[in-house]
Amino acid sequence: MNKVTFIFIKTLITISIVFLVSHSAFSKELTLTGCSNIKTGFLEKVAQKYEEKTQVKIILSGGGSTTGIRKVSEGTSDLGSSSRHSLTDVAGNVQNEEKNAKLVQIAWDAIVIAVHPNNPVKDITSDTLKKIYDGEIVNWSQLGGPDKRIILINQDSTVSGFEHMFRGLIFNNPDYEIKVKSLNVNSSDTLERKIETTETAIGVTSLSSSKKRTLKLLSFNGIQPTKEALINLNYSMCMPIYATTNIKTTPESQAFIDYLLSEDGQKIISEEGALNIKEGTALEPLLIKLSKC
Repeated sequence: MNKVTFIFIKTLITISIVFLVSHSAFSKELTLTGCSNIKTGFLEKVAQKYEEKTQVKIILSGGGSTTGIRKVSEGTSDLGSSSRHSLTDVAGNVQNEEKNAKLVQIAWDAIVIAVHPNNPVKDITSDTLKKIYDGEIVNWSQLGGPDKRIILINQDSTVSGFEHMFRGLIFNNPDYEIKVKSLNVNSSDTLERKIETTETAIGVTSLSSSKKRTLKLLSFNGIQPTKEALINLNYSMCMPIYATTNIKTTPESQAFIDYLLSEDGQKIISEEGALNIKEGTALEPLLIKLSKC
């Protein structure tokens, strides 16, 4: 073998090794399943920045907090996102399908009441909201709006963490059964799109994800849902946001959790409309109250 041939082969081998290493790093993926509100609210942006930094792609999918928790527990998803505050039910039991999962708080968000931008109604009270869900108030004219039937759009509280927490806060029962006929959808993305296109609709979603849509957010008990209102403890419907991991967390999954909790990750969460951990410091005492939801 002459010197030129040897150098050529050595160069080719070096290029191949570099390609295989870089390709392997770039093709590394993690799956994250869970709450659509969190995905739209800030996880899409966090995942994008994480991939740019590490070349590890985070494949996001919705399905609800409970779905994410159970997929992580059974090992079919690397990570999850949850707006459910606890893995225990109202009786204090952990479901068998969730026994291998754990929650790590990464942010705070608000539960907001969303309507179509053309709806003239500006404020709603907790009592009025209960009456809508119970079918005692069925027309917008009863709230100073047009003479049109209220269309309640909701999600299954056994799947949706936001619906679960909302019913726990409003009705003191996360499994409270709605008495009025409603339009049941399978994700917050669908719920928000329905409200955007239905002038008589109303539904529950998150502050951070609602900012990505053309929605009108009603004041609740006279307080407009804003980050400032949350930080100052004026807006009452707030909740912690969690990442879900398996109790046997892999180094790759833990690395993404660490990024979410890092200065860069927390900065993105805040910029996207949620409260990061530091901003929500004053909300920590509420965790005791929320533990009952």
